[in-house]
Amino acid sequence: MVITPEKAKEMTADERNKIRVLEKSIDAALREGRLTFDSSLFSQRVRNEIVKMYENAGWSVRHVSDQRDGDYFQFSERGNQPYWDR
Repeated sequence: MVITPEKAKEMTADERNKIRVLEKSIDAALREGRLTFDSSLFSQRVRNEIVKMYENAGWSVRHVSDQRDGDYFQFSERGNQPYWDR
């Protein structure tokens, strides 16, 4: 069966599960005061969804792709100027 463009853009069940697990881990890290979180093991679609979710919840989120240090999310409270813009 040929997949439609709309179906191709939909999240898979595996991606939704990864988001739920990742959300719990990020929440725990943020509660501990850690504002960076490794994102190297996740697809672009999962990373985009995480950024959207946390920005909707009041965070500023920047995804950094760094071949030397690895990919990671950098969080800051919205309204506070992120350190990367200072």
